[in-house]
Amino acid sequence: LALKMTDPNDASKVLTIGEPATYTVKDLLMPTATVSTLANEELTFALNFKADEVSPEALEYFGSWYADFELSVNKETVFNANGGANGYLSGQYDEWSENWVNVPFEDVTLAANEPLKIMAYAAKMLGQSGLKLTYRDVYEGVKDFDCGVFFEPDFLTANPDLEVTLELRMYNPANESESYVIGKTYVFTLGEKPTVVIPENVTAPEGVQNNAAVEETPVVLPDEVKTFEISLASVTTEAAETAKVTFNVEPKDAEGVKVAAPSKAITFRLPLPSAWSGFAKVTHEDALLGIYDIQEANGNKFVEITSQAFSEYVVEQSDIVLPPGVTSASFGTDTVTDGTTYYATLQAAVEAVCGTAGATLYCKPGADVGALQHAPVTATLTVYGNGASVSGGAERDFDIGNTDPSGGKDITAEQNFELKLRNLTKQVDAVKSQFNDSSVGT
Repeated sequence: LALKMTDPNDASKVLTIGEPATYTVKDLLMPTATVSTLANEELTFALNFKADEVSPEALEYFGSWYADFELSVNKETVFNANGGANGYLSGQYDEWSENWVNVPFEDVTLAANEPLKIMAYAAKMLGQSGLKLTYRDVYEGVKDFDCGVFFEPDFLTANPDLEVTLELRMYNPANESESYVIGKTYVFTLGEKPTVVIPENVTAPEGVQNNAAVEETPVVLPDEVKTFEISLASVTTEAAETAKVTFNVEPKDAEGVKVAAPSKAITFRLPLPSAWSGFAKVTHEDALLGIYDIQEANGNKFVEITSQAFSEYVVEQSDIVLPPGVTSASFGTDTVTDGTTYYATLQAAVEAVCGTAGATLYCKPGADVGALQHAPVTATLTVYGNGASVSGGAERDFDIGNTDPSGGKDITAEQNFELKLRNLTKQVDAVKSQFNDSSVGT
C-alpha cells in the first residue's frame, strides 16, 4: 500500500509519497498476548502471559505452529532449583495448581545468550523429549500462565550488567528458523547503582561518604522504579563519636518522582561509619525494623535491609552481644543460645546450664524469651538479654543457690558465684527483687 503521484504529462514519471507499507496474511492474522509484571517476593522478576482473543482464521493459520517461552541471559548461567547454582526458573498455571513450581531439578547450564525453550525442557524433564506444544495448545489450554526467574544475590552482585530476555514465541513447523514474538519481549536488567547523597550542611562520618559497598552494588528494582537514592539526613554524635545516622531513602520513577510504596520489596544497603562493628538497630518511622548484622565488604561497612516502605531510616549502633558467627537469623524459632545449643525459652536454657561455672547465655535480640519462674542458678552465670523480654511466670525470678525449680537442694555457704544480667527488658526489677541471697553479686 502506497501513496503515489503521477506526472499528468508523462505517466511514466511516478513518485511515492512516504514509505510504502507491505501487508501479508501473517501480518493481518498475527496473534497477540498481554504481558504484565507480577509482584512475587520469592523471585527476582515474574511475568504473566495472557493470550489475547484471536479470530478463527488466525487460529486456523497459526494453530499448528510450535509455541514456547524462550529465555536467554547475557551471562553463562547455571539453573538448579535444588540450590548450589546461580538461580532457578519458576512457573504457575491455574489449571494445574495454584502453587508455583520451581525447576530444573538438576544443573542446566546456559551459555551466554543461548536461548532455552522452557516448555520443551519441561517436557524433556518429564520423559517426553521432543514433545512440542502448538499455539492452539497454548491458546485453548494454557492461555494464562505465570513464569519468573530467581537469581542468587551474589550472582546479581557479580554481574551488574546482567540482562535477561523472556518472550513467548511461535515457530513455523516447516522451518523453525522462522519465528515471531507473541505479545512483547520482556527484558530484565538490574537497576541503576544507588547513589549516596551528602547534603552540604551535613558532615558525614568516615565510612558513610563514597561507600563502595553501597554505591557499587546494583539494586533489583520493580518495573515502576528506575533510580534509587539514599540521602544522609542527619548525624547525631555522643562523646565525640557517631551514635546515630538518619537516611532518607527514595526509589524514583522515570520522571524522578518518589515511589513511596513500590509493588515489590527492595533489598538495599545503608552505609555505616567505619568505626562501628557488631550490630545495628534500624527504625523506620519510629518503629523498630530490626537488629541487623554490620557487614563489611572491601573495607566498607553497611547493613542490608529489605523493605517495601520508604521514607526515613534511623540507624544506631546496638549493644547486642552474640557469639562469633551467630546472627538473629541463627536462632530460628528459638530464643536463647549458649553458643552451641539453642533453647526455646530462657527458663529452659538456665536449667540446661545450671551448675556449669562461667556459663553464658545469649538471648535473641528483641525476642520474647517466655515465662521465668525460679530459674535455678548454682554457678556464675551471665545472661546477655539483648533487649529480650520475660513475658510470664508468677514471680519472674531466678532462684539463687537452688538446682531444683520446685525448691530444696540449696548450695552450701562456701560456694560463691555471680548472676550477671545485661539488657533483659520489661521485668528487670522484678527479676532482681527475687534474689534469695542478698550477698550474691548482681
